[in-house]
Amino acid sequence: MRKYGPAVARPKNGRKLSFGYLAVSMLNLVLRPLLTEWHPKLRNWERENPHLDEKTWERRGDFESNLTHVTEQLRQYAVLFAQVADVPELMEDGDVKRETT
Repeated sequence: MRKYGPAVARPKNGRKLSFGYLAVSMLNLVLRPLLTEWHPKLRNWERENPHLDEKTWERRGDFESNLTHVTEQLRQYAVLFAQVADVPELMEDGDVKRETT
């Protein structure tokens, strides 16, 4: 996006969405909140418990629940990205579609 500038944020071919808009909104509304909340918590726990496996983290269930929600949001973005790029969707029922040749 830095290389091509604001042009990637403008919808093309009469569409309402653009690659740039989707990318920025996905980063700011989905990924950034997840990473901002959970990365420092896990990092602090790891510093305090260097000898323990991450699987023993008492907040792991909360994190995984949040991650499941984020994964669903990312799947929705994947559909939108495919539409904007005018390519077939790569996701089917939560799995990557496999092309047969």
